[in-house]
Amino acid sequence: PDRKKFTAGGPADQAWPDPWVHVFDYGTGQEVECNKGHHGHVWDVAFAPDGETYASGADDGTIRIWRTDPSKAKAEGKDEAPAA
Repeated sequence: PDRKKFTAGGPADQAWPDPWVHVFDYGTGQEVECNKGHHGHVWDVAFAPDGETYASGADDGTIRIWRTDPSKAKAEGKDEAPAA
């Protein structure tokens, strides 16, 4: 949304696919976050239109909602864990 970060699921070409959602710096390509919560390969990640959250879906049959800036949730006194 702000073109500062992009997200991706773990690679599927491994014997045991990575079940994490990786967040990268758009300018450098460096990984800046790794969100853990799925128990199967992450197939899709999409940002909400407002850019405040993004969702990931995985082989384990779950959809998780993540905050784009977890520090905002902490400042507001909210749980930093995924909403779903």
